[in-house]
Amino acid sequence: MLVHANILIDGLYRHKADGRYQAALRKYKRLDLLIIDELGLGFKRIPRNGLDDFYDVIRGRYEKGSIIITTNRTFEDWGGLLENQVMVSAIINCLIHHAEIIKINGNSYRINKRTEFIENDNKTSN
Repeated sequence: MLVHANILIDGLYRHKADGRYQAALRKYKRLDLLIIDELGLGFKRIPRNGLDDFYDVIRGRYEKGSIIITTNRTFEDWGGLLENQVMVSAIINCLIHHAEIIKINGNSYRINKRTEFIENDNKTSN
């Protein structure tokens, strides 16, 4: 399952209000693979009330299911993004214990595709 980080956190917050929080956590725990996309993209921070929920998902999957997290932030940046060093350490500890970390350098795939499109369009216009 692929879910944007902020949608995951907002959804869990809403499920607390409607009484379905534990059911949502069980759903995320049962998945073979959970892909959390764009954690900390740009300047958007995870709200304080969402950090506990994010931790619950990570902890619930620890050694039970695979997680892929895409982010443009280093682990060193996570403290400012998540605003709680103790919780950040616990989350990172769970994530990296059995992790394969892949760092990709270079331009954004979307930017590359857009540039390629413009260049091809210019060639056909001339």
